[in-house]
Amino acid sequence: MKLLLVLIVIFSSLSNANEKLINANECLNKEVLKILGSEKSKTERSIKFNDTKDDADIKVLLTELFPNIKIDSFDLDHLDQAWEWDRINGMKYIYKLLDLMNRNYSMDSVEDSLMAIYKAEASLTCKLEK
Repeated sequence: MKLLLVLIVIFSSLSNANEKLINANECLNKEVLKILGSEKSKTERSIKFNDTKDDADIKVLLTELFPNIKIDSFDLDHLDQAWEWDRINGMKYIYKLLDLMNRNYSMDSVEDSLMAIYKAEASLTCKLEK
């Protein structure tokens, strides 16, 4: 009988711990996504170009829109501004921009060191919300 009570307590504790872990992961994921969508994050993340004609076309567009900025200094905020410019000006680059944005906005494209900072910020936010 004691063994049964001990097992019930253990399984109950594991269930509660698992639920807390799931809630913590949900909070962490939600906060990381918020950070990734922030203007601050966009300016911290450089555009990663592939060696394709489409990306070369976008590089030309970006250098025309931002002539005082070097190609290796373009960030996601510049990409967003190019997107807005293209929408106003006939959407000639829409598919090329979409492809580049899809690649650069994925969580996999965030540098490990920067993702570690974002996760630490998110973790702190989640702890403060408790």
